[in-house]
Amino acid sequence: MRLIGYWIRTLDDTDYVPPQELVGPLPDDVRLAVADYLDRGQEYQRYRGRSWCRFYCDRTMGSREFSDGLWVWPSDLGHYVRDHGVLLPEEFAQHALSGSPPLPMSQWAPRGDLDQEFWKEWCGTHRSGQYRQRLQDAKRNADEEALRLFEVAAKKLEAKEGLSLDRCQWIGCTSRALAGRALCAGSSLRTENPLRCPAHYDLAGVLNA
Repeated sequence: MRLIGYWIRTLDDTDYVPPQELVGPLPDDVRLAVADYLDRGQEYQRYRGRSWCRFYCDRTMGSREFSDGLWVWPSDLGHYVRDHGVLLPEEFAQHALSGSPPLPMSQWAPRGDLDQEFWKEWCGTHRSGQYRQRLQDAKRNADEEALRLFEVAAKKLEAKEGLSLDRCQWIGCTSRALAGRALCAGSSLRTENPLRCPAHYDLAGVLNA
């Protein structure tokens, strides 16, 4: 059983792609037939919490996986095909259009035995690549902003507490420790109150730009 229809989770995710990179032309009758087949899948597994549309439309997505005994997919994959023009592997489309009945649930494989590499490899060879640079640019900009905010916070801490003449005891650090402390401002922030950058990786803003 092959797993299909999963998308990028973070900007560091190299296994999956944003669905925008798999949009392509397909005859309307074929697209609708494939989407309808996806919608008719039988429940394979249920999860807590709902997903969201990676095209950031207003649709509320589900929290289940469907299957026909040969393929496993998120329950709302039909939405991506029907409403956003996402393409799926030809092997799956041919199977969906063949009219073959689903396998009995007694023959379904457990999730731990699902083939997850097929989808990753197919996406890797069929992605358009048009969003790759946008994602890389967004990640670089967010990393630079996080570093800037960290440096600002460290300077504020130094101004508030003052500096001693001793060197920071963090291994490899050559900065001066804060007054009355063994660590410098930067090391103190890392260990006691890690700074979380508000300029987080905003996939919605990147992909819809």
